[in-house]
Amino acid sequence: MIVYLLRGLGLLGFLYGWVVILLIMTAIFSSIFFFIEKTYY
Repeated sequence: MIVYLLRGLGLLGFLYGWVVILLIMTAIFSSIFFFIEKTYY
């Protein structure tokens, strides 16, 4: 029972990690594009 609980928590942590990574990547890309637009225009 505890093993299944830990496995489920690991899967949830893995999914949350991917969501956090995607959010950070989108934030970085949006800030980069904003900086490029500010410098070029």
